[in-house]
Amino acid sequence: MTDRFKTVRATAWLGALFGAFIAVTANEPTPEQVEFFENKIRPVLVQHCYKCHSTQSKKLKAELYLDNRERALQGGESGPSIIPGKADSSLLYRAVLYKEESLEMPPTRKLPDAVIADFKRWIDMGAPWPKSNEPQVAEKQGIDFEKYRKEHWSLKPIQNPAPPEVANGTWPRNPIDQFVLARLEDAGMKPSPEADQRALIRRAY
Repeated sequence: MTDRFKTVRATAWLGALFGAFIAVTANEPTPEQVEFFENKIRPVLVQHCYKCHSTQSKKLKAELYLDNRERALQGGESGPSIIPGKADSSLLYRAVLYKEESLEMPPTRKLPDAVIADFKRWIDMGAPWPKSNEPQVAEKQGIDFEKYRKEHWSLKPIQNPAPPEVANGTWPRNPIDQFVLARLEDAGMKPSPEADQRALIRRAY
């Protein structure tokens, strides 16, 4: 094995280890970052956002959670709300900036400039968010189309059931009448008398 090959392989291993270290530590905020989030960011989210965008919301708006990092990164109906390291591209930061009429949050009033600057700094540093005491959001359950197809009456295969027996065998004129009359008889009711020609003309007009 040549020295050059050894050097290349060692460099590759170091690169892989460094990448793994970055991947792990990226999800582990430093104590300073945790303090910044808990003192500068979370209180603002609690006061201005949780009412409409949290697991405690009576009616969740825009399918957006801001009390759970994973769901906040995932975003809601408009897409990812936070892009770690890119505040200017993050919907959350653009919303608090109040520079886009259709994207202004909180809706009642603009936050102080110092608070907005805190959000920019937080997102640009990677949006560190401690996992402790983070509410768990239940995953959405998809629709089981196969089960729906089997159970819903409109999707079941067409059948040709035998008309039920009825007490008044002279009233039905076709098999459908037998089904109608059977239900009436089960309920202790009788069909309305047949309308005469004059009544039919009056109904038509």
